[in-house]
Amino acid sequence: MLLPTLNENVKKLYRNSASLKLNYENVVIHSKLKDFVKRVDDSGLSIKTSLNGSEEYWIDGEMHTVRPNTYLVVNRHQSFDCYLKSPKEIEGFCFYISPTLLSEVIETHQFELKDLLAKEGCTGREQIVFREQIHHMKENVLGLYLERLMPILKNMLEENRWIWDFNSLYFNLAEKLVESHIEMNQRITRLSSVKNSTREELYRRLSLAFAFICDNYHKDIQLDQLARIAAISKYHLLRSFKLVYGITPYQKILQLRLERAKELLSKDYNLEEIAYEVGFSDRRSFTKAFKKAYQAPPSAFRL
Repeated sequence: MLLPTLNENVKKLYRNSASLKLNYENVVIHSKLKDFVKRVDDSGLSIKTSLNGSEEYWIDGEMHTVRPNTYLVVNRHQSFDCYLKSPKEIEGFCFYISPTLLSEVIETHQFELKDLLAKEGCTGREQIVFREQIHHMKENVLGLYLERLMPILKNMLEENRWIWDFNSLYFNLAEKLVESHIEMNQRITRLSSVKNSTREELYRRLSLAFAFICDNYHKDIQLDQLARIAAISKYHLLRSFKLVYGITPYQKILQLRLERAKELLSKDYNLEEIAYEVGFSDRRSFTKAFKKAYQAPPSAFRL
């Protein structure tokens, strides 16, 4: 059973219910569950997220585990099984987008989508088939939007204070979803394999390495380790990662370390603490890398 909130756009799912259809349009579901097992035969277009635990979704015989900092898109009319069992409450958001709104967004991107829609056999305002795989929040524009959005929604729920224009929210979600689909297809076309299925699989493997970097940039990550995660050779990883993301794995690690360092500079940390927190061996190497990237010393970014 879905419980209402003070805003009709957000529904609460706080206990298991066999009667739920999970086929909605322009609705946000906030869930807090320890036990949820559900078969859905006709889903609405949705974006699944988790704030503090794991949710398993079985789609076409393949398991997708949604964890914090990741999301999963489930296409409209898709069937799937959802499984969640935990000793503590798992909290998450599920965002449903209407096909009418999505069609309007697709129409605004017709020029960018022309070749893609033709390849997928779509015309006019027909729907795109989105990739049903786990994406890291930092992988594309939709993930970055969700990363900013979810803490705001959580805070509004806790305070029962709604200051959001939900029509804009649904439009932004639809737009970021389409833009991310375009972005991923552009990345995939940069790969040199003849078969599209081979490029798709290679991109999926590279995204695993990308996600590992995003979650572990503060640690000592070795190229051998990334190659094992992606299940490809080190040379293939280096070459393909640069083609897809425009930077090498090491450059991505450095980028994330320095971005996090900038955040910590606004807090009560000294430079030694920041250096070790983000993964540098000492203050000197941190300061040198920071100055090279931003043409200014860390002290210039102190508030």
